[in-house]
Amino acid sequence: MYAVSKPLGLWFGSYRDVESGSPVDRTFLIILLLTGLIILQKRSFAWLDRIKRNPALVMVIIYMLVSVLWSEIPDISFRRWVKELVAFIMAFYVASEENPLLSIERILRRAMYILIPFSILLIKYFPDMGVDYGLSEGGVMWIGVTTHKNNLCKFCIIVILFIVWDMIRRMRKGDFSFKSLRQMIDIAILVMALYLLSGPHRIYNNSATAFVALILGLFTITGLFWTNRRGSVPKPRYFIFLLIFLVVYGAITPFMGKLALFDISAALGRSSTLTGRVRIWTTLVPSALEKPFLGHGLGGFWTAERLARIATHAHNGYLDSMLTLGVFGLCFVLFFLFSCARRAFDLMNVEFAWGVFSLSCIFILAVHNVAESSINSFTSSLDTLILFFYASSIEIRKSDKPN
Repeated sequence: MYAVSKPLGLWFGSYRDVESGSPVDRTFLIILLLTGLIILQKRSFAWLDRIKRNPALVMVIIYMLVSVLWSEIPDISFRRWVKELVAFIMAFYVASEENPLLSIERILRRAMYILIPFSILLIKYFPDMGVDYGLSEGGVMWIGVTTHKNNLCKFCIIVILFIVWDMIRRMRKGDFSFKSLRQMIDIAILVMALYLLSGPHRIYNNSATAFVALILGLFTITGLFWTNRRGSVPKPRYFIFLLIFLVVYGAITPFMGKLALFDISAALGRSSTLTGRVRIWTTLVPSALEKPFLGHGLGGFWTAERLARIATHAHNGYLDSMLTLGVFGLCFVLFFLFSCARRAFDLMNVEFAWGVFSLSCIFILAVHNVAESSINSFTSSLDTLILFFYASSIEIRKSDKPN
């Protein structure tokens, strides 16, 4: 829930700015980190063995730490790395559970049962917390428990896909009933998520990026379940080719200053400037090329001054990775992403339904980062979910099918 919602400092009024952060958040994260380490120690967690079997994840977290050395603001960069480390520890905490998949499902359900209704409550009755205003978004935008409209929409598509996926999974098992209390609650949450996704203007393209990602996710889930029912599933190499295409497409887009190959902005009700993103990319690409190989260090580029002058982020995760971690860091991040896809395929051989959901999340992440930015961090909702799947998948592969 912490990965989805506003920083605690914003809830309790102690947040000053992006560089100073909040004492409340720092205290909470330190407690969370220590608690996770203590629990893992009590469970006799085999650190060396898990590190050896999760090389892509370890390489990214170590490179992030090393990049602090050349950051313009090393103290702030180190604090941001500690936040990444907390997500790293929490992933191993989930992986150490007796049934990691059940733990991931419980985390998702608790988050959506609390945060989706709470977002509607904030929007309707506490607009000073649940509603924001931005010129590029066309005035009013719903943010709910998050910090921005796009973050709320990203969480909504995760919720929608999870509920649709769970319904299909239960229908396949013959365990689906509209009369069950949980199913009625899930349908209510689904309706709320769709309502939030449509935004104040009740339009499908309230967040065009989220809408495209949702369509791709639904297509992936329904398509894989359908082909599996017919006794065949497309070979992994086809999905890898698609993932490569999405990554390359996203990476070259800001350097071309437009959507490459085909421009669907008009069909989604957006201008050719992609709601100001072209201007942002034009400003940021030269900065990325200043330090193309190593970048400006984790958190080293987005100072308070640049945030106020340019934007809140690069609106392209691949460009953001180059800005902060450079080409080398982007390669590590992409290596992790493709490792996640490989493990999703392995998971499909053990627990097909969960492998499908994991793979759909990976495709959503690749698409979402064409116009938004999160792929260079483990601390946003979608990235955290994929991180949990990655860390847990090895434990699932070497055991029997989860209940």
